[in-house]
Amino acid sequence: MNMVHFPTGKILRLFHDQKVATMPQLKAALGTSVAVTVFRKLATLPCRSSYSHCGAYYTLDSIARYDELGLWSYRGIHFSRHGTLLNTAASLVPQAPAGYLVQELEALVQVAVKDALRQLVQGSRLHRREWEGRYLYCAVDRTRRQEQWAARQAQQPPGDDLEAAKALFYGLLDEQQRRLYAGLESLQWGHGGEQRMAANRKSLCSNSSPDRDQQLRYLTYHRQQFSRSGYPIISVDTKKKELVGQFKNNGRVWSRAPILVQDHDFRSQAQGLAIPYGIYDLQANRGMVVVGTSHDTSLFAVEALCRWWRCEGCHRYANAPELLILADSGGSNGARCRAWRLALQEKLVDPYQLAVTVCHYPSGASKWNPIEHRLFSEISKHWAGQPLTDYSTIVRLIRATRTQTGLTVRCALNTNYYPTHIKIAEDQMDKLDLVQHPLLPKWNYTLFPRITRN
Repeated sequence: MNMVHFPTGKILRLFHDQKVATMPQLKAALGTSVAVTVFRKLATLPCRSSYSHCGAYYTLDSIARYDELGLWSYRGIHFSRHGTLLNTAASLVPQAPAGYLVQELEALVQVAVKDALRQLVQGSRLHRREWEGRYLYCAVDRTRRQEQWAARQAQQPPGDDLEAAKALFYGLLDEQQRRLYAGLESLQWGHGGEQRMAANRKSLCSNSSPDRDQQLRYLTYHRQQFSRSGYPIISVDTKKKELVGQFKNNGRVWSRAPILVQDHDFRSQAQGLAIPYGIYDLQANRGMVVVGTSHDTSLFAVEALCRWWRCEGCHRYANAPELLILADSGGSNGARCRAWRLALQEKLVDPYQLAVTVCHYPSGASKWNPIEHRLFSEISKHWAGQPLTDYSTIVRLIRATRTQTGLTVRCALNTNYYPTHIKIAEDQMDKLDLVQHPLLPKWNYTLFPRITRN
């Protein structure tokens, strides 16, 4: 069998032209798709991989211009004569006259080093000691570590100038002002009380309805009744609207280099707006999301419900005469929205001969709507850190959402246009076969098919 020969000159020419190269570029230069072949060629050359960008870049030692610490940067890509970031930190810290703080070493190597330093300390390759409320990293050798600590102690503490300014300010105060200042200082340091650093906590509810608890109990009662009967229970809501384009999406993903996105989220730069309307089947643990491109209207929401019933509901609950919908009190499926009730009657109840009971969560209680924490949260976690560049990407990411508890999601794109500000007349509402429940009728009602009901 003939051995394939890959000339080294192609790699040398690539480095001469570009100074640094990635693995795909090296594969293309050699005409191979096998990374091992590239590594074998690099092993014959005095080359280095970058300690930044997860080691995605390579260069030759003859090209790199290392400084006195053995570091070299080229177009934001950082290399070290010592090799990896771990080896670089392990070499630089013992050489430092007074050791390094995390911020000092990061300013030197221009990448985050906190995790690397922690690994080196755990591996007994470096030593750390607390200094001025921060960790000072020193050599493992005891003699060298003592020299570094003494040099650090001899440095001017960063708080001296501030303390001198405080003393001067304190001397200019009268007795009453001094007492007030001393009290404020005591509270700042946590003396004389349970003072501590704390974040804001969302617990105050200014517009809570007095009927909230009663409605939540009534809603739970209906869920139990439908569950015992084997009738479908769905939770519906509209997820946060998303700009479609190369925009930042909060979160992080595994990548050799950061994904570049727009520096501002301007609507004018977006391809459009994605409106995900979700339906979550509580008993089957199945979700369906219809992504709209127009407006979040009641007709759009009900047509999404009809799509769910045609695709899944009528097959999974073939003999069910009634459907329970759990919805928020606002938005396209709001409790006071006439268009929502009219669309349910005309698009879902009458055509499919299906009675529909709707129970709304009170204002301020939408976070207990099951779809929020069982479907929407999982979608957000799945696409975190991935720009929603186009509608097909959004649909693909939603469809790929899975959980260990068995959640699967169906997704479809709806490009129809839905106009807004449509007025619903009184006579249209009078024709609805709608029965309000005796308990809290503003939030609970049932729509019956108009054709079959006597």
